[in-house]
Amino acid sequence: MQLSLIMVAAVLLGFVLNFLLAKVLAFSNLVRKTYFSYFTLLVLSFLLMFLDSKIAATFLLHIAKIRYYLILLLLLTLLHLMVKSIGLLFFDYFFAKRLLSVPRLLKDVVMFILYLSGILLIFNFYLNIKITVFLASSAVLTIVIGLALQDILGNIFSGITLNFERILKQGDWIEFGENEGQIVQFGWRSIVIRDLDKNQLIIPNQSASKSDIKLFGDGQGHYFLRMEIGVSYRHAPDFVIATISEVLDGCDQVLKKPQANIYVLNFDQSAIVYQIRYAIRDYAERNRIASEIRRQVWYAFKRNGIEIPFPIRNVYIRREDSSALSNSEKAEILGKIPILQVLDPEKFNEIAAKAEEVLFGKGELIIREGSHSHYFYQIVSGSVEVNKNRARVALLKSGDFFGEISIVTGEMANASVYAAEQTKLLAISAQLFRSVVEMNHELAEKFAEVIVLRQQETSKLRSASGATAIMKSQTAAKGKLLERIIKYFGIH
Repeated sequence: MQLSLIMVAAVLLGFVLNFLLAKVLAFSNLVRKTYFSYFTLLVLSFLLMFLDSKIAATFLLHIAKIRYYLILLLLLTLLHLMVKSIGLLFFDYFFAKRLLSVPRLLKDVVMFILYLSGILLIFNFYLNIKITVFLASSAVLTIVIGLALQDILGNIFSGITLNFERILKQGDWIEFGENEGQIVQFGWRSIVIRDLDKNQLIIPNQSASKSDIKLFGDGQGHYFLRMEIGVSYRHAPDFVIATISEVLDGCDQVLKKPQANIYVLNFDQSAIVYQIRYAIRDYAERNRIASEIRRQVWYAFKRNGIEIPFPIRNVYIRREDSSALSNSEKAEILGKIPILQVLDPEKFNEIAAKAEEVLFGKGELIIREGSHSHYFYQIVSGSVEVNKNRARVALLKSGDFFGEISIVTGEMANASVYAAEQTKLLAISAQLFRSVVEMNHELAEKFAEVIVLRQQETSKLRSASGATAIMKSQTAAKGKLLERIIKYFGIH
């Protein structure tokens, strides 16, 4: 009876200490995942107390035998509680708090060894079964079981070796034979990988340890990819490389560090082959990102007149693009822009004839915030999105124009512009404008007046202020812009 009371007190004290430790460590799992074991121990202790009482002796037979098995059950429950608490404290708390990643297989092995050691101690000291004698008498049985389970044991030990080497871990992308996928499970017997089509491949640990496995990435979350593009011999390599670099700079999914590299890879029969080496963060998105790069490269090549040739053995007839605008159509479109209406007809027609027709694909960067654009654009078809500090501030459609400040002041853009869909633009370069327009003080004043008037019309100032306030604001803005135009063109 005295022993039973001590056990009940010990269980209650243990639960209180466990609760206090969980509070101190702010680790609620220590209580939540062990309370059932404490409850079981308490119930078994009360049953043991009951068996030790005189009441049980009056109507129960074989009390000693029942007591024997009850204590055995209590010891096993106590073993489970101790091993569970050790696992929670070390693997789920201390290692996790120090951001140490412990493989699940290693945790399972340690827990198994603790359980096995506890059971052997119970066998030896409580059941009086000597383990050495037991193992010696069953040597033949051990050999038979070992031969039968050699593949399973081989997979288990191979898994332990792979976990200790810490080369592979859950989340890594690997190539095994002809299969490629992401590790989603690293278990006792096998490694499970999932490919892009969500199919799962189970690789036995023993096969993984004996075969060559390609591990993608540099271990720091950077995945490097390569892409080859053929370009006509008539285009200078430096110009082609610069054009591709602009595309990569405007693609958000391509990492800026490490920087992308572009090489002249080979001189083929019909093309110069360029290789693009770039890094991404999410390997699962590699096909979509590669597709986006190819799409934007096509549009960039189209705008810059860079040809992706057919094989040289193919005979084909080149035809002019029927969708190209004539000079009269360009003049009609540009003639609606107030800024160009201040020019005399001769200068205007020359600019209209030399305006470039460019095509941008959806999502392509047209103007980068904080950079020199050097172009003034008129939207022929499609639409563009104006972003400032990564927030959308306007959506411009066919008939709208943008970038007028750049050709009269040479200043950096204060917003980024992206193509919201496939968009055709007429582009007037600052160089063309300066070479054609003979800027003087009178013309500069007209430009300043027209630009400021347009800015006032598109702002919310008209609805928020009176006419006098608008006039004063317009006059001040016109004066400042006029000074910048005069300075940019060097008018004396």
